[in-house]
This record gives sequence, structure tokens and C-alpha cells, in this order.
Amino acid sequence: MRSDSAPGLSQSIFEDLADAAAKSKRLITRLYESPHAVQCVFRALPPIARLYVARIIYLPSNQEVSVDSFRQCLRRRQRAYDRHDSAILALKALHVLVEVETLVDGPGRKETRLQLNDKFAENLRRSVTYGVEPVFGGPCEDIEMVDVESREVVTKKMDEFSAAKLDRILNFLVESNGSNAPGGTVVQALAQVGILESKSIGLCITSSGFQFLLKDSFAQLWVLLRSIVNTQFRGEELDAWELIFKLSFACPGKEYRDPHLSKCQRELMAELHELGIVRLGEDATFRPTTVGVRLLTSASRIQSGPASTADASSMVKIAGEIEIFVETNFRVYAYTTSNFQTNLLALFTHMRYKLPSMVVGHLTRDAVRRALMSGITGDQIIGYLNAHAHPRMKRGVIPSNVSDEIRLWEAEQDRVQTTPGVLLSDFESQEAFEKVMSYAYDLGASVWSDRDRLKVIVAREAYGSVRGFMNSNDLH
Repeated sequence: MRSDSAPGLSQSIFEDLADAAAKSKRLITRLYESPHAVQCVFRALPPIARLYVARIIYLPSNQEVSVDSFRQCLRRRQRAYDRHDSAILALKALHVLVEVETLVDGPGRKETRLQLNDKFAENLRRSVTYGVEPVFGGPCEDIEMVDVESREVVTKKMDEFSAAKLDRILNFLVESNGSNAPGGTVVQALAQVGILESKSIGLCITSSGFQFLLKDSFAQLWVLLRSIVNTQFRGEELDAWELIFKLSFACPGKEYRDPHLSKCQRELMAELHELGIVRLGEDATFRPTTVGVRLLTSASRIQSGPASTADASSMVKIAGEIEIFVETNFRVYAYTTSNFQTNLLALFTHMRYKLPSMVVGHLTRDAVRRALMSGITGDQIIGYLNAHAHPRMKRGVIPSNVSDEIRLWEAEQDRVQTTPGVLLSDFESQEAFEKVMSYAYDLGASVWSDRDRLKVIVAREAYGSVRGFMNSNDLH
């Protein structure tokens, strides 16, 4: 079975579910009472794990199976056995398979067998046999009554809305000036996961934040959504995850109204609106966006192939395309119409001209050092330029002298380190100098000393303690 997942995101979903199962077995068991959650978890499993579940799903309830019985369907190769071990670990981590102790032949002999989680098996069998029931009571309007042209118009508007929301978040990150900040608790979520940090000049993007900008749109949304659920809805994760799983089975662009949403789910809807996952309307209605629905459905399976064409085009539409030429004289030519990509490039480039479909800049020492001081690494800068290199660039990478110079500029950061200190000199005797220097050394405040000239530099923050020691012992 081929998987069409967004790279890297399915692993994040699996790890989050496994982490939730490790923290609370009761939480994951209650989550399996939702057929939609069961379907999403099943899709998030590795391919061999899904095969194992399919083989035993129709066994009688509470029937145990041995671990060795699963090996019978494998080829006798080490690679297959390694995947088998990973699949069993995944099923145990999510409590899809539960270990039980069973008596075997002989007194006192026990064997550890595996049993399918009752709730998981029940809802998965129901979904396979009867299909998944419509979410939120079904869409408000009849799909058959809406013509194709109207559906295309609605879908286009929803895509534009979703792109505008994420573009606002990304531009806020690269500008980091507090203006045009996204609504809801998005800024708090960005700080919570270390993408933004507060400095004397205000909020600044971190090295992790720059790496976040290089992710695809689905992964970016998942990071933000996970942070919001874990921080703003602590203790109510069950309701939050149930809503998210249901959205993955909704029809993009269709209008829904569910009066049975809990208070937590209504509050989460407002946050999803700010992320562009749903669009809230009047009279408590909402429309899931294409990106919001595919957030789980296109990324829930473990990756074994490239992202689907539809998903890739959605990501490009949101983040914007950019193709970069870098010359040996450090001149940069970037073909793009995306404000986000232009602002991202400006983090480490001195911009000179901005044309309708192209920007021209220069990789200068000051611009790169400014980016390095904010936490962006030289390898990240080089990686971004190589990832978006124009196809006509030689070997698809930037010139070696440019990459070498960026690394040299980064090395300059560690060449000289400054430490604020206070110089103490003009001691009356060698003995007085030795006592003061010994006290400063024991205090961990000695920065530099010269026994011949009777001079010592102590750290500025420890100067008060050293001066007090000198006054109390009359050392001058």
C-alpha cells in the first residue's frame, strides 16, 4: 500500500499519539470510542502494522495471538524482521495491541501474548463494514444541489483564506516587529515551542524558528496546532483531538453546523480559524478548508513515497515559490512574487532592488552576521539557498566560495568573546595582591591576572563582593 504523506509530518502525529498514550492509557482508550479517531490512528500506523491489524480484526473478542504468528507472513529477511519489530512497538505504544499473560502447557509456565484493543477493534470493524458516519451531522447544503462552478468558486475562496492566514503567520515571523500579529493564541504558541523568543529589542525568531520556516505548510500547521492543544486546552485534550480527527473526514468548502460541540471545541474552533484550518461563518456555522482536511488525511500514513500532487500544490500556493541565483561575487537574484519568501531572504541578505517578479540583493558580512546573532546558523542559510537554487545553477548548489565565506563569518562569532570586568591595580604589596586574587579565583570571578605588575581583572557582577573583601581586610 503506497503512502502519500507530507514528509516528516506523519512521524510527528504518531509520536504525539504515542506520547498521549504513555501519559494516560485512559485518555487513549476513550479516544478510541470515536470511529474517526480510530480511522486516523489506523492510517498513522506503519504499513506492516496495518497489515497485522487487518489480519486479526475479525478474530473473536478477547482472543490472544502470539508474536511469532505475525512473523509467518514475512519474508525471511533481516529487513523484514526489523520492520516487524518496529510495527509491534508502534502497536503497543498506541495501545492498539495490549499484552496479556497466558498460561501454557506445564504448571507455572506463562507466555506473553497480544490482544487487540476492544474499543479500537469494534469501531474499526464498524467502519470497514458500514463506513464512517458523516461528521457534524453532515453538511448543511445538499452536495447534489450545488453546481460544479459554485463548488469551484467556494473552494478557491477557501484556499485563498487559508493561504492568507498562514502567510500572515509566516510574515509575522520573518518581520518579528509586532505589527500585523496573528490573532488568537498563535503568538503564544510560537513562543511556547521556541520559534520566537523575547529579547530587549522585542520578539525575535530563533534558530528553531528558521528551521520551522523551511518546513512544508502541513508540518508548520501541525506544530502550531499541537502547541495550542497542549497549552491552551490542557486537561481537555480528549475533546480537542476528537474535533481535529472529525475535521479530517469533513468535505472541504462545505458548510457545517453542530450544536453539540462542547465549550472546549467551540474555543478550539476560534483557534483553528486563525490557523486557516476552518472558516467560521454566521449562526455558528463553519467551513473546513482544503489544507485543514488534508492536515491529517494526507499526512497520517508513515511516509514511503512523495507527497501527492494536490498537497504539494497547496503547499507551494501558501508558501510561494522562489528560485535563486547566487553569483561568485555574492550577488543574489531571486525570482519570486511571494512577500514571505522575499522577507525570509531579507533575514540574511542586503536587499537592493525589488521588481514585480524578482528581487536583487547582496550577501554581505553585516547581513549574515545579523542573522547569525539572531540564532540562525550558517548551515541553515546555505541549506536554504541550495534548496531553492535555480535549475540553471551549476550542480544545483551555490558557489563554493560563497558557502565557505558564510561559514567563515559564522566562525568569527566564536573567535573573540568579551566579558565585562573591573581592573584592580596599585596593590601595596605582593601579599595583598595574592589574597585578593585567591579570593576572586575561589569566587569564580577571576578573568585575568598579572603577578608581575600586580593587576587583576574580576567579573563586573562579582566586583561588589571582591571590594567588600578588600575593605574588610584592609587590602589596597
